[in-house]
Amino acid sequence: MELAKVAVSSHNNKKKSKQIFGFIHQTLSGIAQHYPEITLRLCVQAAHAAAYVGFEAIGYEFIAKALITYEDYITVSKARSTAINYIITGLHHIYIFSDENYETLITNVTKLSSFLLRKTDQCRAIYNCTHLYWQTAPRGAQGGSAADADADEGAGAKNDEQVDEHVDENDENDEKDEEEKVENDVISD
Repeated sequence: MELAKVAVSSHNNKKKSKQIFGFIHQTLSGIAQHYPEITLRLCVQAAHAAAYVGFEAIGYEFIAKALITYEDYITVSKARSTAINYIITGLHHIYIFSDENYETLITNVTKLSSFLLRKTDQCRAIYNCTHLYWQTAPRGAQGGSAADADADEGAGAKNDEQVDEHVDENDENDEKDEEEKVENDVISD
């Protein structure tokens, strides 16, 4: 990814990069009707790439294209649930958007989450959307300074410990779920 930043550094390279992103957008628009799930995933990944090299407007367009693809072409309930959660996760890891653009995107994603058919999918998606409303850039992310990273160093270590504890709890729960599935399979056979 560092190579991408170096390649975009000059004016000529910025122009070429924007042309490449434009070509990617056109290509994804062309295949959206036939391969909507792949198009949606590629749009989110392209938004990540655009954000990484500092193109906020292009990243916004790719997320908007992913939302349009979701609304227009993905019709199966399970695929819709997976797709909206993929968009939510993608938005959670992009830190370049201005407050206004970010607010617009997360509001639209939350609305779309509330329209899922199954209540469990709806609840899960809306719950995931809630994390978007208090997003902060991680240490060393775009837009953060070294001074901010040093100031947050103590808090970061504490948060890392909390995350480790949470991961351990989730691993234990996953093991219990797997054991229950095996028991249920044995009983049903």
